[in-house]
Amino acid sequence: MKRPVARPVALSSTQAFEPVNGVIRDRSANDSRTQRDLLLRRSRLDTAVIEQVRATLTERDHDVVKTLAQVHVATGLQLERLHYVNGSADTSGRRARRALMRLVRLRVLARLERRVGGARRGSQGFVYALDLVGQHVASQGALARRRRRPFTPSRPFLTHRLAITELLVGQCEAAREGRLELLEFQAEPACWRTFVGRGGGRTVLKPDAFVRTAVSGWESGYFVEVDCATESVPAIARKLAAYRAYRSSGREERTLGYFPRALFLVPTEERRRILAETIARQPAEWLDMFRVGLLSDATHHLASREEVTP
Repeated sequence: MKRPVARPVALSSTQAFEPVNGVIRDRSANDSRTQRDLLLRRSRLDTAVIEQVRATLTERDHDVVKTLAQVHVATGLQLERLHYVNGSADTSGRRARRALMRLVRLRVLARLERRVGGARRGSQGFVYALDLVGQHVASQGALARRRRRPFTPSRPFLTHRLAITELLVGQCEAAREGRLELLEFQAEPACWRTFVGRGGGRTVLKPDAFVRTAVSGWESGYFVEVDCATESVPAIARKLAAYRAYRSSGREERTLGYFPRALFLVPTEERRRILAETIARQPAEWLDMFRVGLLSDATHHLASREEVTP
């Protein structure tokens, strides 16, 4: 099915400011470290201070906030690859480190206690999430959701979340290289789908991500499951049944005009064999709805040109 496509949004430049006595000034000002850190020591941030910080944020800063509002966590290297790609690798790395440190000092971002890749990875291995000011900026002043300082999750949970972030990074890089057009990327919970299941009860399908791409003008959609080889075969079978039930509801076809495929991305060839055998046991009429591939080949799978399932 041929559908119109949209262009990825270009990234913008940045400059740095720092808080001094609750007032935001250019970081080139000759102020003491103690003065600059006064904002950080305030346990409760009032609206005036938050708005002062917001006023200093550049378009690129807002792009970083939007990314973390979407995927929740990202390493320094992932944010660099998404938002600080101009110039040489060394220049981009220095620019990213300065910008991210400034956002941490402003409490827009927070560094989690756990790093990825060990000490050799350096600052690129720091993991970032939205701090209190960043949460306010992302919500545009909405008060519906309670905000709290981010905490460091368990290593398996963090590994899974960062793998979802890597999906977004890989798709953006492929779009930048002209290999595909990224039409839409939703991470959980934005990608979850609520529908009326068997017996009339409310049911929620919970993929890890939803991706729409276009290659040569042809659109493909995927519900993505990032499988870390921690779920049992019966659990995978139940997930496949949930996708069958959701397709039977007809909701996605009413929205998109077709049903996206469910793509399971796995860490090893052995795990791929296990999931392929589990999928093969599905009723024959549902087999074309599912795909399984290696997580390391995620961009290749999502950039492939496939006829959508009507």
